[in-house]
Parts: sequence; structure tokens; C-alpha cells
Amino acid sequence: MKKLTPRYKRWLLNRARAQQRSFNRRPIHRKGKPRYVGAHRVTAWQGYASEEILSLQRPLAPPSNLCISSCPEETIGFLDTVRNRLNTRKALEKPGTFAWLQVPRRVTGLKRTQTYFDFSVIENLSPAVALVMTAEYHRAAEIIGSAPPAIELDKWSDAAFLPLFRLGFFEAIGQLEESELDLVDSDDVFYLRALSGKSGTDLERISKALLELIASLDGSRLSRDTRMALNSALGEAMVNVSKWAYPSDYEYAFPNLGKFWVTASVDGRNNLLTVSIYDQGISIPVSYPRQPLKEKAWEYLKSLLSSEGEFKFQDDSAYIDCAMRFGNSHSDLEYRGQGLPQMKELIDTVENGCLTICSRGGLWQYEHGRSTVRKSFPNSIGGTLIEWKLKLSEGETND
Repeated sequence: MKKLTPRYKRWLLNRARAQQRSFNRRPIHRKGKPRYVGAHRVTAWQGYASEEILSLQRPLAPPSNLCISSCPEETIGFLDTVRNRLNTRKALEKPGTFAWLQVPRRVTGLKRTQTYFDFSVIENLSPAVALVMTAEYHRAAEIIGSAPPAIELDKWSDAAFLPLFRLGFFEAIGQLEESELDLVDSDDVFYLRALSGKSGTDLERISKALLELIASLDGSRLSRDTRMALNSALGEAMVNVSKWAYPSDYEYAFPNLGKFWVTASVDGRNNLLTVSIYDQGISIPVSYPRQPLKEKAWEYLKSLLSSEGEFKFQDDSAYIDCAMRFGNSHSDLEYRGQGLPQMKELIDTVENGCLTICSRGGLWQYEHGRSTVRKSFPNSIGGTLIEWKLKLSEGETND
């Protein structure tokens, strides 16, 4: 396989788009009543080749704005749909029989897919959501043993394609050879390619990549306190994954890889650092009540729980709120336990940032100097997503 370089990667994508545009999308004629009303020809890109296939139904349209902060309910609902349609459970139930595309009945026929997502309608795809999508497709590719095809890639909007491309989406799912570069530079914004790991031992590798990313800031640096707080917060997040996210005595709705995924970006024009970490574990609303909590934490949690839930995950934000307040410490001092509360200390250290935690159906947001926001939704994000947004001041010293 030819080694992938940025130039060769661009050539591959341009070739794929040219092949797709050249296909003759003739109407599908059948005698009598058509079996599939929405059937139409599309192209499937699988890394180094494109082929014309048949979609039996019209595409599914994602929300135009995929962002946890500004459009949480629609975004989480879409991610839940993606998870269900990737068929990892079906692949495990019938190993060796599942295929992304159905084989045609006739030798001269086209391969088939039931439907696909129309990524052309996406106008905004946040890095955090792109990370979750990368993790979902990465899991499916590893469990099934092959990468899902990218349907109608030439029509994907730049708002959908570029964030996924920068994060290494196509490398993660095995459609392109993995690049040796961790950082991608685009329009004065540096992106850290999505890195995955299984335990806190991966902290050194990821921290090194993060420091390299932060060094790309022109005119802004991190103080020693901020660097230490960032390293500690991310380290706690990764240790929490290895300690709580994937217990062996839990029955998972979807198979998992036991991993976490990390990405980050630096916007040099606005001095904005964004760091995201995601895992596909049992989530905070499930893991937190399993821990030995002190009486004060239980009393606080009971005051937040609803008496009658309108939907399954209605109390999820309450569990996150309690975990962020008390952690799993047995001391009587709030924000002094190891774990989740330490992630909030990063925002207090910088004094100009925002922490968002989305776990199963719950959302919790903390912005320095403002009241905490918590919401719950009927769909699940499939694990826990943590995102820090730090507005860095110019001229901070490294001393």
C-alpha cells in the first residue's frame, strides 16, 4: 500500500469525487409496480475505489447543526440513530454473515444498501460531535472487520467532510492508511488527530501531542498552573474511563472496545483551546450510583431526582450534577475529591472557559462566573463526552 501523505490523500479524494461525478445515474425502470419507491443509484467510496450501488430508500437527513452546546437534543438523537444503524449488535449475533452492502441477486446487478445519511445538509459539525462519530464508526469497523462505505462522498458538505477529515475519521475506520502526523493545520486552526487509548498509561503519549498542539499558538502560552490543571483534568478523565467506564459485570446494549478517544483544536485567531474526550462505557448515571457514596451525596442526589419520570433518562443530568459536586470522595469538602470535580478545577484555574459533560441522556455545563446548566434528553449519546473550551489570554508565561 502506498504511504499516505497529505498530497497523496488529496489526490485520492479528488479522484474519488471525479469517479463519482462520471457515473450515469439513469432512472431505475421496472415492469409493473416498483418494489422500492425511493430506490436510486448512488456511489460508495471505500478508501481507494468507488463503485455504483443501489440505495433502496431515500437518504436520512441529519440535523443541519450538529453541536452538543447549541443543539443538544437533535444532536444526541442523531448520534443515537447512527449507533443503531451501524448494526454492531447484528454483526456479533451472526458473525461472518454481516456485510455493509447486500450482494446483488444477478451477476450484472448492483450491490445494495437500505439507506444512508445525507451529509450534504450538514452546515455545522463541532469537533466534539465529529469525535463521537469517529468513535462510533471506529467501533463498527473493528467489530465487523471492514470499514463502512462513505456514500455520496462527493456531495458531502465541507462542514461535514472537513472536521471528520481533520480528525482522522477515514484513517480510524480503515479507509486510508494512518498518517504519521498528529497535527493538521487549516485556516489558522490546528487540529489534533483523534487518538485512542485504553488506560491512563496512554496519558503521556496524548499529553505530548496536546503540548505540541498548544505550542502552535502564536503569541499565547499556557502558564504553569494552567498546564498542570489541563494535564491533571485530562489524566483524571482517562483514569476514570479505565476505572469506572467498562466494568466486567455489566450487560452492555452495544459491544465496546474498552477505549477512549481524545481530540483537541487550537484557534490561533481567537486564542481558543478545545479539548474533547469520549468513551462508550456505562456512563456516569449508571456508574455513579455503583460507587460507595457518603450520606451527604445521597441526600443531595435524592433532592434532584424526579418523582415520576417522563422519559427513561430524565434524571441523568442529576447524577452528573451530584458527581461533579461530590465525586467519590468520603471527605466532607466539596470539590476536593479525586475524579470528576477535578475536571471542573481547570475552568476555575483559567477563569475563562466552559466545561460540558454529556453522559447517556444527561447534559451538564459549567462556565466560569455563571450558573450551572443541566438538562436531560430521551436519547443517549452512547457513553460519556467531556469537552473543555478555554479562552487563553495573550502573553501568558510559561514560568
